[in-house]
Amino acid sequence: MPFSTVELYALSSHVASVTLRRIAIGHFAASFVVIAVIVVCGVAFVSLMNGPSSKPSVVGVSETTFYSGASPQGIQLQIKLNVSAVPQGGALQAHILLVNTLSESVLLHPDFAANPNIDQWNWDDYLCGMSPVEHTFGFALLEGHYTAANLSQAGAPLNLAPPVAIPCPNSAYGESYIQNVEFAPNSDTATFSANANSSGDFTRQTIRMQLNATTGMCTMLPYQYTETNTVGGVATATTGTAYSWSCGTNGVDSITGYWDSLANCHSQSSPVANSTGSQNLYDNCFHQFTAGPYTVVAEDLWNQTAFAYFDVRGISLQGFSLCASNCGYPSPYLSGFIYFDGSAPLKNLQLVVNGTDQGVQPYTGNSLAKFVEWYKGGFQNPPVVRGEIYLLQFIATFEDNSTATATTTVVAD
Repeated sequence: MPFSTVELYALSSHVASVTLRRIAIGHFAASFVVIAVIVVCGVAFVSLMNGPSSKPSVVGVSETTFYSGASPQGIQLQIKLNVSAVPQGGALQAHILLVNTLSESVLLHPDFAANPNIDQWNWDDYLCGMSPVEHTFGFALLEGHYTAANLSQAGAPLNLAPPVAIPCPNSAYGESYIQNVEFAPNSDTATFSANANSSGDFTRQTIRMQLNATTGMCTMLPYQYTETNTVGGVATATTGTAYSWSCGTNGVDSITGYWDSLANCHSQSSPVANSTGSQNLYDNCFHQFTAGPYTVVAEDLWNQTAFAYFDVRGISLQGFSLCASNCGYPSPYLSGFIYFDGSAPLKNLQLVVNGTDQGVQPYTGNSLAKFVEWYKGGFQNPPVVRGEIYLLQFIATFEDNSTATATTTVVAD
């Protein structure tokens, strides 16, 4: 049986003049993209320090700014992205700012209950939900393309905070005292202050109203401990080495991927008797972005919302199934969707099943770099047995000779 027989169904009016119909993709909500569930809570030791992870390479040098409308008070949300597209495994810089657009100071009174999204999103983006801008604005990273019209359909944001178990202080301590936020003219600098009768509990502080979207990193650091056990009135001291989490950004304000929830990673995220816990955390809980569109959305306490967009180039797989027999098509029958977003038109596609190469399918005459393919095909080696698990690896090569790989597993039915 040949490597693949594919059928491509148009989702837009654009159809390439090639043998197979390919679906040109613009920015749309990716209805078949899986959204990660996000939870972070705390039960163990942690050091909020710069982690030891290596600095990722940031692709591109340009910067694009996305704006909300200016509020009646003159403040505006801005999202700055350094690139509009990154390859799989690349990094992106996203800075979110709250700016006074007027040439005079603006004094606002925060109502911290006005926008519950901010507190919810902070737990997705920061350990203990501790945002540096005192919960006056926040952001979320979403898989798919969303606007104000379909934001309610986005589901849970992707989690930038590592799912380590830590004890959390009261991240909203200052809120009970902050009564005033005064923005400097034509600036993203603001001064937080309490009323006079609470000035002793909350000291005035001036901060830059900027958040950097950053994928948190963690490692385990050793420390020495001493335990004293008393038996029969005799105290015996025992010393040893234990490990605690050290988490932070390593000084790199970049989005490099996302994390599973603490619930899914609990066994990997608790400190263990040696330093392998760090590698377990990344192996089991950290994910690079799959190919497709992504949205950064920001909101503040004064009804401003801004949206920014970028694409991750490469390929991703969705909805794959494998029929062993009596499939209605020649058996065995493999099918699913492949999302392509390359830096150039697709040149060829290779399939590897359980380590066995199934050959290369050329895409002669293809003029599309971004499209969705409904893949239909089959293979004979390895044999397909009902109930067995098969690892699929698709390797795409584009006309500029760049490559992208995506994997998934299917259970034959």
